[in-house]
Amino acid sequence: MLLENKMYGKLRLNKKGISEQIATVLLIGFVIALLVFVILWGRNYIQEKAEKQGKLAEKQLECENIQLEVVNSYKQADEIVVTLKNAKNKAIEKFTFRVGIQGFATSSFDKLDSLSIRQYVVKPAESIENINSIDIIPWLKVAKGYYVPCSAKHIEAFILSQ
Repeated sequence: MLLENKMYGKLRLNKKGISEQIATVLLIGFVIALLVFVILWGRNYIQEKAEKQGKLAEKQLECENIQLEVVNSYKQADEIVVTLKNAKNKAIEKFTFRVGIQGFATSSFDKLDSLSIRQYVVKPAESIENINSIDIIPWLKVAKGYYVPCSAKHIEAFILSQ
């Protein structure tokens, strides 16, 4: 059926869109492109995760190569002074000190080099009068800003009063 249009002349009202076969091919092509994109992104994501987990596992194994000893620990005013000795040839990058009944924890990023001795000062939030021991957890550095705890190598030091 044809109608007259003043501006364009004759106008077709029974115009058809693209054929069903072309629409199906376009839809299948879009789905395939989307699947390829998701698969490529997923593969890269999984590879990155596996690399990070591998590095963390390697550092966990390196935790077996550290040996930490407490030279002395004592109370001084409102703080606890702990002297640590690294008895192995592996630097320890970070320490977590847990003290008190409530388990107040503080971290120190002062590196303890291999085969060296260093003194650390811990200032707990609560009164140190009733504190008898301090739990020390060493950490190894994996990458910039990432550390792994060596919880199996933690030591508990008894605090002497001065």
